[in-house]
Amino acid sequence: TPAEVGSRLGMSRTTVLRRIADGDLKATKVGSHHRIPLAEFERYNHELMRQMAEATAADIEAELSGG
Repeated sequence: TPAEVGSRLGMSRTTVLRRIADGDLKATKVGSHHRIPLAEFERYNHELMRQMAEATAADIEAELSGG
């Protein structure tokens, strides 16, 4: 559920629903409820980790180059 995904990713249920609406996270509707398949959760979690690693690497590089 969006609440479970949010809890695991450290974001709110509302943010998860916004990511679904934006097309960043794929979900299936069951009635009026969203369900996120495990494989999609894992893909999205991996993508978030990659983005954080890139941002951290850029910060470190900027610090080391004096900027």
